[in-house]
Amino acid sequence: MDRRNQILFAVLAILLVGWAARSWLANRPPPPPYTIEAVKQEDANAIEVTFKGQTVKLARRDADRWDLVEPKQAPADPTAVDAVFTLFKDPIVADMRVASSPSQPELFGLVPDDTVRLVIKGGDKTLLDLEIGKTLTGGAAVYRPAGSPDLWRGKIGSRVRLEKKADDWRDKRIMDFKKEDVAALELTWERNRFSFTRTDTGPDDREGTWAVVEPAGLKLDPRQADSVARGLGALRANELVDDPKEAEGAFDPPRLTVKARLEDGSEHSVTFGAKKEDKKVWIRRDQDGAVFVVTEATMSRYQKTPADLRDKTILTFKRDDVVRAAYDDGTTRIVAEPDGDSWKAVEPPGYPFEGKELTFTLNTLGNLRAAELVEGKTPAQATPRSTPSRSSP
Repeated sequence: MDRRNQILFAVLAILLVGWAARSWLANRPPPPPYTIEAVKQEDANAIEVTFKGQTVKLARRDADRWDLVEPKQAPADPTAVDAVFTLFKDPIVADMRVASSPSQPELFGLVPDDTVRLVIKGGDKTLLDLEIGKTLTGGAAVYRPAGSPDLWRGKIGSRVRLEKKADDWRDKRIMDFKKEDVAALELTWERNRFSFTRTDTGPDDREGTWAVVEPAGLKLDPRQADSVARGLGALRANELVDDPKEAEGAFDPPRLTVKARLEDGSEHSVTFGAKKEDKKVWIRRDQDGAVFVVTEATMSRYQKTPADLRDKTILTFKRDDVVRAAYDDGTTRIVAEPDGDSWKAVEPPGYPFEGKELTFTLNTLGNLRAAELVEGKTPAQATPRSTPSRSSP
């Protein structure tokens, strides 16, 4: 074989090899979808979140608590920490591979100024190291394992819960107890002073009953007392104040003091102070003098008047206890009685009506409350033009 034919055969061999390689590459099976393994909070002891040039580091303090350790040191918000692990409580299998080593990573939100990098460690082991890009519709996002060229799409939820400044990772709880643990409440503002005590109604009923200590004669709506106890136990700040001196003079005089005594005998109280800008007010936790900022709307939930606290119940009964219901507007009278799961008309007999509508009406009447109490008027002055009535003889 002369040299010319050798060269031709060599070129042909190269072309065949190239064609075979391209054919194999074109028909090779895609890589298996990337799976983010589940991460359990109890296995982790450190979290790092990097976003817009800031790295926030959290470290486990004990079985139930975490601390912010960088860029500042403070107790961490347990709700914010729980939200991180909620994202990865189950394995996440990618829907598809979006790209590999893309020439324009900014299209996917995977550039330093836009990427959220999340690292979770357990001891010396890295449990998760993920770069998260754009959030897509349907709870999906573009992401890649740190150091990998491959971009994947999967349902990991919104990354908003990770896009936090350092202060947003801090614990903003002012109080932390359950409504059921409250034994007594006291509200004091201007010339108003209200004091209530709560007694459990039994071992299987933790709702309890409220009794008025002060002022005498107030007929208390127990739901109002429940609302105060529940809200106070879950009171959170809108802003944290590192230096209490910032609020110097804000509590002289105090605008409102709310106190709670728990079943274990411990006492917890907060004092609301002067207004701040943007419809906000200063608030002090009296046990340790810590100062926070909350909205005026938060303060208004506890600044109750006698009219706010009074029981506005008009009717109270259980629908299942009703044996007869009557409607009478002066022109038409309809009487109905239970008929299995529905109702039947007994007066006038066989009158057609919608049983579900009557059931809804009785449910509403059984928990009927006034928007406000009207005093100083006779019944005739206060009676509307048409008065539906319910009777259960």
